[in-house]
Amino acid sequence: MLNWIIANIGTIIVGTALAVGLFFIIRSMVKKKTPGFCNCGCENCSGQCAHCASAAAKKKE
Repeated sequence: MLNWIIANIGTIIVGTALAVGLFFIIRSMVKKKTPGFCNCGCENCSGQCAHCASAAAKKKE
């Protein structure tokens, strides 16, 4: 078993790095789809997204 790990250490490291990168990409995509996340750029927003609408309501208080 140890010989197999030693013989394939490069593949194991690259595979692990790709899996971690894929995890963070998918996590980022899921976060962008969740309600309350503003991905429109607030400076160019019409105020209709959930993030900007709640920020405007807080400013009025």
